[in-house]
Amino acid sequence: MKNFFHSPIKLVCFSYSVFVIQASMAGVDLNLDYTTDIDFTSSSSLSVQKNTVIREKLSASNLDIVSQTPSWLFAVRNATVNGYHKDENGLRYYSFDNDIVIQGSFGSLTVLKNEILKCNDIACDNVSIFYTFERSIMIDAFAVDLSGFIYFSVAHATVINGLSVFPADIVQLELGLNNYTLAVNSQYPINGLVMGINKNIDAISKLSEIGGTGYFISFKDEGCFTGTPTICFNNISIIFIDNSTSTAVEPFVSPSYFGTYENPVNLNSLTITVPSDLIFKNSFE
Repeated sequence: MKNFFHSPIKLVCFSYSVFVIQASMAGVDLNLDYTTDIDFTSSSSLSVQKNTVIREKLSASNLDIVSQTPSWLFAVRNATVNGYHKDENGLRYYSFDNDIVIQGSFGSLTVLKNEILKCNDIACDNVSIFYTFERSIMIDAFAVDLSGFIYFSVAHATVINGLSVFPADIVQLELGLNNYTLAVNSQYPINGLVMGINKNIDAISKLSEIGGTGYFISFKDEGCFTGTPTICFNNISIIFIDNSTSTAVEPFVSPSYFGTYENPVNLNSLTITVPSDLIFKNSFE
């Protein structure tokens, strides 16, 4: 497996989903960053506040509940982070399920529930509104592609520029053109499996930096995909889907530290990042 990551060959020779899943099994420190909808006590007895960006390394028993969370975010108690993304430059993006006012070294800023907030520096001491959706659009999860796209889900069925959208769909927004299309249509089979419009995607991650065409998703509630084989999940399961490949639906991983189900914790937002040296150092182009 070691030669897989260091041989001088191009990433396009490999399946995207195989790359990520094999990397996590090979001891590579893929970062799983997520937030939850409630305060909870982890299985390692740590007290975790909602909106804390929890970092879990997939290759080891390593939980970090501080370093990925800007100080101003700890003070947000009247809303939850319902969308989180970290781009290939290390900059972070957030959305919330209610209108909020945040306070920090940048002063005071109102963030509406139909907006995406961007940190303009690594420390997140300088922030701005990255994108504002129409007020009728309640986003429930998102990922940013720096080539000019936002991929998102909605909390409730709606119509966007004439496009009917359900909470189990993934919408692609082309920035600058205000062009909305369905990147994943929950009513169409993906490798024989149908998600169905009754489900609700509330966490999305997309590894655009390695040319990924698929998505890592989590659902608000437990359920199953209909088809053969049937794939069932709960609200902390992370599933890989790709409607452009033949290996389109694969269970990926579930966070390890949620403790017992005395804590009804839901995975509320998600971003998976790959260390840059894994992609570029003596390896892929």
